[in-house]
Amino acid sequence: MTGGISPGGARYVLGVDLGTSECKVCLVTEAGEAVRVARAGYVTHAPRPLWSEQDPRDWAPAVAAATRRVLVESGVAARSVVGMALTSAAHIGVLLDANGHPVRRAMLWNDQRSSREAAELECEHGEEILRQTYQAVSTTWTLPHLCWVRRNDPDAWARTQRVALSKDFLAEWLVGAAVTDPATAVSSQLYDATAGRWSPELCGMAGVTPAMLPPVRPAREQIGGLTAEAGERLGLLPGTPVVVGTLDSATE
Repeated sequence: MTGGISPGGARYVLGVDLGTSECKVCLVTEAGEAVRVARAGYVTHAPRPLWSEQDPRDWAPAVAAATRRVLVESGVAARSVVGMALTSAAHIGVLLDANGHPVRRAMLWNDQRSSREAAELECEHGEEILRQTYQAVSTTWTLPHLCWVRRNDPDAWARTQRVALSKDFLAEWLVGAAVTDPATAVSSQLYDATAGRWSPELCGMAGVTPAMLPPVRPAREQIGGLTAEAGERLGLLPGTPVVVGTLDSATE
């Protein structure tokens, strides 16, 4: 665990931002003063024009490296960190098998390969999608991404048992439970913003069910505490509270 003595018994929280190109971890005082930021990157793959994807298994090592770095550079002890909150870029769906392992790379929000699927969704269901999500169909959203995978990567689709958004996938590694927030759920275009629930109709368009998606909780709610494994990797104490958090755009 990280050593050091926090001045005056001060207590801190960590803001973890799983961004498009790198992870940023910010150490913040209880009064809201930013103390230090550390970063760690991961590879974005573009095997074909207009494709943009990442391996979700690269995210946890980056979060661990940035967290350890911010603690070492600030001299703050693990016992002085009393909580973590999560943010992430939007629309990044992670397809998981029965054991919670990713079945393929995750398509990023700026991936444009699903233009055919987006056009079909707009033609067949555009008005309903707009009514439920307040967003027009485009290649940005998770919904057309899932439709693309179902059509073009049937082996991965056959192994898919659950779908999480990037922040939720990270939360499951941290505390053992995938939980999302309303803004992140809306960004998938699978959530009925008018009813405040996963939409059976929108999920059906993607070929998934609401049961395959994480529960939706308020952004300020605590998910749970760090597992022993995650605490060891991060340099933090097991049981450190983790808050659901929300999208980077929703926190601005």
